[in-house]
Amino acid sequence: MRFWLFSGAAAALALVGPVAVHATPSTPRTHGVKAAMDSRPCRLDNITEWNSFFPEFRRAVERRDRRALRAAMDVNFRYSFERTPGGDPRDEALELWDRGGDRVWASLDHLLFKGNRNDPGVPGLMVSPPAWVDDSHYIGYRAGFMKVDGNWRWIWYVNGDY
Repeated sequence: MRFWLFSGAAAALALVGPVAVHATPSTPRTHGVKAAMDSRPCRLDNITEWNSFFPEFRRAVERRDRRALRAAMDVNFRYSFERTPGGDPRDEALELWDRGGDRVWASLDHLLFKGNRNDPGVPGLMVSPPAWVDDSHYIGYRAGFMKVDGNWRWIWYVNGDY
């Protein structure tokens, strides 16, 4: 008897189709919490762990959060192999990238998306993309990070062959 009852229910389900279960819509409060978490400001000036620093750094780049990025930059930040005007290199770099428009920011975001790795030739140096270490012919844009006074800092973002 159970077999026929089960078979009948299975046949009915096959003919009618799956029964849709409607979930209750999420409350506006849930959206507000997510929005608040997404818009929290990044603090990149005092992160000691690489696995915490790099995702926060990427988030700051995605948001074009210049204040957080400037805080992550070392005071001797390098953005060119050429002579620079002589002011604060962090401000000069950010101004230069702003003049380049979204193309420059998208390029940095794309580069960071490729990942990172340590540079065995320079102890403590983390680089993005990994191709900078893996490919001896790579001369594209690259970013370098190192601990300075115990916290991770962005020390350069350059391209070309030095």
